[in-house]
Amino acid sequence: VLFRSVVRCVLFVLTLFVTHTWSSATDYTSLTNGDLFSDEFQLLVDAASQVSEDEFGGHVMSEIIDAGLKPEEHQVTTSDGYILTVFRIPAQPHHSLRAHGAKGVVLLQHGLVDSAYTWVMNNATGCLPYMLANAGYDVWLGNIRGNQYGRGHTTLKDTDTEFWDFTFVEHAYKDLPAIIDYALKVSGAKTLTVVGHSQGSAMALLAASNTTVSAKLNQIVALAPAVFIDHSQVTILHLLAKLRIADLLAWFNKGEFKLSASILKKLPGLCEWSPSLCENVMCAVSGCPPANNLQLDRFVKLFREYPAPTSIKNILLWSQMNRAGTFRQFDYGKEGNLANYGTLTPPELDISHSNVPTVVFNGLLDRLADAQDVPRMLALLSPHTVHVEMPSYGHGDFVWGADAHVQLYPAVLDIINKATQAKARLRI
Repeated sequence: VLFRSVVRCVLFVLTLFVTHTWSSATDYTSLTNGDLFSDEFQLLVDAASQVSEDEFGGHVMSEIIDAGLKPEEHQVTTSDGYILTVFRIPAQPHHSLRAHGAKGVVLLQHGLVDSAYTWVMNNATGCLPYMLANAGYDVWLGNIRGNQYGRGHTTLKDTDTEFWDFTFVEHAYKDLPAIIDYALKVSGAKTLTVVGHSQGSAMALLAASNTTVSAKLNQIVALAPAVFIDHSQVTILHLLAKLRIADLLAWFNKGEFKLSASILKKLPGLCEWSPSLCENVMCAVSGCPPANNLQLDRFVKLFREYPAPTSIKNILLWSQMNRAGTFRQFDYGKEGNLANYGTLTPPELDISHSNVPTVVFNGLLDRLADAQDVPRMLALLSPHTVHVEMPSYGHGDFVWGADAHVQLYPAVLDIINKATQAKARLRI
């Protein structure tokens, strides 16, 4: 244990050192107009300092209740035994409801190191699930194995190494289909719409390549989809990939990847030594650049649930894909690949077989799911896929943006309305 702790410290210091060195050769625009110690950045640090470890997790229900709605909490068990807590916001009663108890069913699926809380941490007028519920939709907020709402299992404990043997591929093939089936069973509907953010979009596109799943979907709305990420401009991701730091971390710890808000409390001192590190933290949180569409006073709430845990293996897979410029299964090495796949290299993940109508929204200021990678993804989807670019949006703006309820969500709601009406006409 002591040896592993020492090695982890060395790796962390190495990451900081290379990040500091990298910054001198990297032309990154400052997220705060050249001043990392601006009022906005200080608000971010202050927000983190107000959150204790005891506060982490468990705030989804209270946020929805505070917004004046009546949520439900449900437990979904996957085919391989993971127990996921998901949340439902039934269609609001002031609307004339159609068959199945609502206009339709919508499932919102969060991204990497995130949870269902990401959809409800904004103010009550700025949250997509509230807008959908008030428009008459039966809304479900998904979670995935490993985050704070996916720690249960029928036979394993979350302290078991085997519990953490998963990537987003299992999220797509196991977690999402289980949630879809459960939501349809409870609601009585035949089909639903999935709105995904980041990794959640990749999950939906991948799951929909299975005809059994695609038959249950009206539409996919992919917000800032993270599929190909070889042009990602997030320095820390480059370090994990190019220097194989993620590989080393996985060698010493095959279990949980967990950060905490307490790390951010140490940022002021680190910023004096490595400004680029601070810039990357802002990128990870806000989507960068610039951070002018974020209600920074809401970060106190955000850090109660973010960043969420995932597996080391999942982080390593994203690192592998960034390095290789691919969208594929986990790379175990030649011998491991032969044992797991029967091939020397990991199989590519195929999203081309989906026949589900899809709308893709991407931000031109997104430095994680970079706009340069979007055409490659679109080439694999149906030629009927609708593509919408958001010129002023970064990665986090799609879920946390102060103007999302004006600039983005009305368009999403309109798209869902049209897809629901089209399905209704087909049933007549």
